[in-house]
Amino acid sequence: MLTDIEMNFSYEKHKDVLQTVFDHYENNRLPYYNFEIRTTNQDDAFLSCCQSRPGMWIDFQAKAEISHEFFYEMTSMLKHFGYRKHWAKGMDNSDPSYVIEQFPDITKFIEAVKLIDPVGKFRNEEGESWFQALDLLTGDCTESIKEETVVLREQLVAEEKKSERCLIAVCDG
Repeated sequence: MLTDIEMNFSYEKHKDVLQTVFDHYENNRLPYYNFEIRTTNQDDAFLSCCQSRPGMWIDFQAKAEISHEFFYEMTSMLKHFGYRKHWAKGMDNSDPSYVIEQFPDITKFIEAVKLIDPVGKFRNEEGESWFQALDLLTGDCTESIKEETVVLREQLVAEEKKSERCLIAVCDG
């Protein structure tokens, strides 16, 4: 069985990142026959690896029995480039404190999750453990984020009331 870990780097660093990987494999055997590289444009989603920067991705693959050691080696070697990890690939090889440093809007995401899914109805066990760890590490939310959350809640309540009024008007009409 194969497993993989996918890391995203700022596209500006692509030459240095790739040179580091190729230099490493000059003297070290790749545990699987390949790794994949792709690029994507920047976007503005809360937890996107390409938030505020275009990205270059490297997807490393390894047999399950050696993956943990290999992925640790890759993440350690490439950490100084400031990678962001794909949320569905290799997160069990991640340090939550490093993860929060790499995502500028993670605190906004945590607050949005608390607002939209306060009891964790839409989270699986792994997602819940990550949410709890990230919430603990970002627990000192700034006042501006708390204020944004209050505004979002007020907007949701206003929208719900508006929808109720429309429904009543249609039913009574």
